[in-house]
Amino acid sequence: MLQRLLMMVVVATITLFIILVVTPVRASQPADPVVYNWSYARIGSSQRVCKKTVFHPTQHFLEGEREQVKISSQIVSDRYCQE
Repeated sequence: MLQRLLMMVVVATITLFIILVVTPVRASQPADPVVYNWSYARIGSSQRVCKKTVFHPTQHFLEGEREQVKISSQIVSDRYCQE
């Protein structure tokens, strides 16, 4: 009886070890930082609009270990810029 119990514990331990070590962790990528702010619609324009600016890391590093980033922006509804 004790031998059977010991064998079950060993098998369970090995199984758990294999599951935890062999199975890769499914880490999620952090979301790209998003900023909403008031800005001009375009260069030379006097119209102020609410813009959504997103910073996209590119996984390329510049000198000094700085990560290269692409920035995109688009005009969105004014309600996003309300405080």
